[in-house]
Amino acid sequence: MKYILYFKYTMKLNRHHFSKMDNELADMARAIAHPARIAILRLLLDVGKTQCGEIVDAIPLSQPAVSRHLHELKKAGLVNDEPCGTRVCYYVDHDKVGLFCRIFSSNIGERWRSSNSRVSA
Repeated sequence: MKYILYFKYTMKLNRHHFSKMDNELADMARAIAHPARIAILRLLLDVGKTQCGEIVDAIPLSQPAVSRHLHELKKAGLVNDEPCGTRVCYYVDHDKVGLFCRIFSSNIGERWRSSNSRVSA
């Protein structure tokens, strides 16, 4: 029995061990797991489409740092870009952010509320 428990807790699990929804949620959570990315998302939600330079002006980070954070947010699908004249404008993908909120709320939030009510009782 000790061996089974040891194996269970030391076995390396890969992404394929989990559902597609769990992997998507983890990817999106990883993308917003930095305060700068949360600040960028908040700014984009407030102003809509904007250029990287305007984000740099609003957030105390260098242009290369903002670009790296935008890249991570784009990779997760939370932010998109499009040409704005000779520059690139960034904006929030409302569908993807809404999906993240719904998945998180239904999978984590509901379970938290349920377990919290059991503890309180």
